[in-house]
Amino acid sequence: MSVKVFLDPVLRKKFRPDYNPDQGLVVEPGPGKTVSQIARELGIPLEEVTSTLVDYHVVESNYVAKDGDAIYFMVAIGGG
Repeated sequence: MSVKVFLDPVLRKKFRPDYNPDQGLVVEPGPGKTVSQIARELGIPLEEVTSTLVDYHVVESNYVAKDGDAIYFMVAIGGG
């Protein structure tokens, strides 16, 4: 089972400087892993993630990843 993980620019700069935005990260989480567990295993603190999307749909942190999912970890950005 594999999923593809994508990080927004803030998360990739802070936690994954080796990240390639064109490819994302291919992860083989194993059965029953939640998106929050995947984030932790990638070294991304959950406190930093404000939105998690799977295949462009917002999900809760207890969503169990399925084979082929595209997971997006995002942070909120404010502006004026």
